[in-house]
Amino acid sequence: MTNEDLTPLPVGLYLHIPFCLRRCGYCAFISSTGNGRKIFERYTDSLATEMESWQGKVRAKSVFFGGGTPTILPIDLLDRLVKAVRESFNPMLEAEWTIEGHPSTLDDGKLACLVKLGFNRLSLGIESFNPETLKRLNRGYDPDHAGRIVSQARKAGFRNINFDIVLGWPWETDGQYQNSIKAAMELAPEHLSVYSLKIEEGTPFKRLGLTVDSDRQAGQYLWTHSFLEDHGFRHYEIANYARPGFEARHNIFYWHYDDYLGVGVSAASKIGRRSFSNTKSLKRYLALAGAGKPAVGKQERLSDREIIKRKAILRLRLKQGVRRGELNGMIADDIVESFKRLGYLRCKGDYIQMTAQGWLVSNQIFIQFE
Repeated sequence: MTNEDLTPLPVGLYLHIPFCLRRCGYCAFISSTGNGRKIFERYTDSLATEMESWQGKVRAKSVFFGGGTPTILPIDLLDRLVKAVRESFNPMLEAEWTIEGHPSTLDDGKLACLVKLGFNRLSLGIESFNPETLKRLNRGYDPDHAGRIVSQARKAGFRNINFDIVLGWPWETDGQYQNSIKAAMELAPEHLSVYSLKIEEGTPFKRLGLTVDSDRQAGQYLWTHSFLEDHGFRHYEIANYARPGFEARHNIFYWHYDDYLGVGVSAASKIGRRSFSNTKSLKRYLALAGAGKPAVGKQERLSDREIIKRKAILRLRLKQGVRRGELNGMIADDIVESFKRLGYLRCKGDYIQMTAQGWLVSNQIFIQFE
């Protein structure tokens, strides 16, 4: 074995915490509302055991606690997970440490503890600053409460805060949505992730027969693009906006299709040519990972062409775009030219980029890749 073989592979590390206070009507992620100290402890044990199996093989260049709602866990269990991350993955000193949180699971004491544990980026699932929308979603807080949590986070030491916001709620007018974004801006976040509402199979919203107005969503999307760029944000990815220097480093690793490791139920990974994800069953994950066994649910070995294709598609999601040479053989030149004529693609130097209008129809572009 060579020295190179012994060097841990740098990866973006993701820990999936599947627990939530309650399940939102639109959510299609793997999450659980069967909460309690006993299941939290068992899941923490399983995560720590899974992480131990990777010790010495990879090194974390970023750390992301996602969910679900990671901040639902008590501080002592989060402390244990952070220690397990440090022991198993020796994170780089400059690593970005993100934790996703729900305002109702946070207070000034817990926020201060999170900073002491090493988290330097807080991602709050606000969803909306419209009181009516928060009430309909049964989020358990109002805009004033969310604002207080942001203020407390600043006092605790967070200098990098993201809000997740959703556009296209069926009951919101354009004016109400715009006021929600303006209210978010008053709290001066460094980053905004603005997602278009999707009504997916198996969700409560789908069973209620709710639908989205795609034309209204498109209008809100383009308004958001113009408004945030006019107020100092850079629209650097389809759904993501950042003040200069505050782009989400962990997520950029995904969009460049760098190596990443996901631990926890349903977590996805890509290491070299291997793409794999853990079982989606919490019960099965606890049984396997808790016993020190692999909890992989599915996996595939990627060909050179498939890796190039995925990289090109993911990089097109970014404002920078993809180099012309990386598209060779992936998408026909005449198709590229037709999308340019429609105003969906543009050329800038050696790069092909999506326009804001192109991001709106990105899936129509991606399915053209061969």
